[in-house]
Formats: sequence, C-alpha cells, structure tokens
Amino acid sequence: MIAKFKLLPTCLLAIGLLQFGPCNVIDAGASTSGPSSQVQLPRGTIANSRFVKTFTLDKGTFTVTPTTKPERFKNKRSAIDEMWATEEVGGYQAIAVGFGSVTISRNVMGVPKVFRLRAWVGLVHAGASYCPMMTTIPKSPHLPSSGWAAVVIGDQPGSPDVVYQAETFRCAKLSLPSVQIAHEVFSVPWTLTPHGVVAKIPYCGVIIGHGESGRAGSPAFTLRVDVAVPEDTKALSIGPLPVRCPAARLGQVDVAATTKTLHASLGPEPMVPITY
Repeated sequence: MIAKFKLLPTCLLAIGLLQFGPCNVIDAGASTSGPSSQVQLPRGTIANSRFVKTFTLDKGTFTVTPTTKPERFKNKRSAIDEMWATEEVGGYQAIAVGFGSVTISRNVMGVPKVFRLRAWVGLVHAGASYCPMMTTIPKSPHLPSSGWAAVVIGDQPGSPDVVYQAETFRCAKLSLPSVQIAHEVFSVPWTLTPHGVVAKIPYCGVIIGHGESGRAGSPAFTLRVDVAVPEDTKALSIGPLPVRCPAARLGQVDVAATTKTLHASLGPEPMVPITY
C-alpha cells in the first residue's frame, strides 16, 4: 500500500508523540541577540573531546559533568554524523562537541528521562535573530543560557537521544526550556512509478520535504527526498508512555520527476553549519 503525503513545513509536522521542533526562521528586522561567532564555552570546559569541567544551562536544569568512563559503543565520528543531522536544531550553529555524563531535571511526557547518561553532547547556539515589524531592540530579561541548545546522543544502544533547548528570549517572546526526542534527517531512496515519485520511508519515519538541484529535464537535474526518524527508536519504548511508531512503508511524494531525474546523495543531511 502506498501512502500519499502532503509536504508541510517541518515545524508543523507531528505524528503521535513525535513532535517536531519550532522552525528557526531568520527574517529581516531588528537583531535581538548577538551572532554565534561571539559565543564561546568557558575556557577549559572540553579537552580532548571530553568534558573536563561541569557545564550547565538554565542554572543546572541541563548539566554535563566529567566522567572517567570511556565511550563504548559510539565514537565521536558516528555521534557527530547523527547530531549535526538533527532536525530540531536546524539553523543553529555548532559550538562544541564533547563526551560526558548528562542529567536533565526537566521531565516531559513521552520523552525518556536523562539521568547520569554517558553521552556525546553537541552544543549549539541560535545566533542572531532578526525580527520583522520591530524597529527597536526590546529589553531582554537576564537569561544566561538564551539561544543555547544541546543534542544528546546516548553512548549505549537503546539509551535516550534528545534535544534540550534553553529558556530563550527572541523577538520579544520568551520560550521556556524544552526537551524533545531527537530526530535525524536523511535522504532516502525513491523510484519513479506510473503514479509519480515513491520514496521508501523507514520504520518510525516521516517525510519532511524534498529538494531539487539543476534545471528540470536537464541531465544534471537531481531530486532528494528527506525523512526524519528518531535517532534511537529503541529508547522510545522506555518510560510510562511508550511511543508507537508507523511501520516502514512506501510514500508518494508530490513532486514532478522524469526518467532523466537523478538521485541526490543518500544518507544524513547536515542541518547545522560547523563553526568551531
């Protein structure tokens, strides 16, 4: 059976408890925060890809502490491939990556709890925000973690992979801290059928968009179909309210293609520009 999908902006998609994060849109207008190029970790926080000092967001709601235990199942390279393809931090800029013990005191229904979790942590910052219809910069409350977020990739298979977004003031709007299941974005195979383009959607996946490159009908025209999938589906069954995922299936994509259309590259789609 082939399911049909209408492609919506990523921030509006939801399936069951798999809530996607807010769009990080940059508009013209007044700037309400400094560029992420000015954002730096306290000196000596990370050394040799490991946290050697405690790092906190929102006065300790999110905490990473040093651990002497080594990573066992995921090396830094594989963790980076996952974390920088995370949909919830699309548009943020990467600040640093390190291995440590993570505790998040904020609990959200449907999201696995994180307590002393050995994990790779990718720290990101939203950077400058430009606000339409604003000609002056509003007075901001003192929020030392404003604009920060962290992607947590548990080391052990089945351990939580989550995104923590700090309390943030942007465009005169206060956003409270949030914890979400992390979703990896990657390009999937598709085929051209008499009914149109059909993509292979993996278990627990949702089509979030597509992209074309080149001129339609030309030999160099390529098509990419992107899906978002929880970065560790095993962790979704943990907790008082397990998430039920859709099975692997075929999905029809509302996009024009011809027999000359080529596949774009498959695999993780980087969502975060690297600046460190």
